[in-house]
Amino acid sequence: MAAQNPSLSDVSKAFLAVPELRNNGTNFKLWRARIKAATRTIGNKAILTTLHTDANFDGIIAAAIQGKL
Repeated sequence: MAAQNPSLSDVSKAFLAVPELRNNGTNFKLWRARIKAATRTIGNKAILTTLHTDANFDGIIAAAIQGKL
């Protein structure tokens, strides 16, 4: 059986520790590391580099990342 995508609540919790990316980019390395850690937390390390077929799930992840820009 295929693994179920994480819920919106799980994604929100995973992204809590991601700081907003500063306009001048001075915290980019920390921001990127936290984004990667958040995606690992929700159980999908390849989420940033692999095409997904679930548009709703992609939208949830995109919104979580956008909220930190």
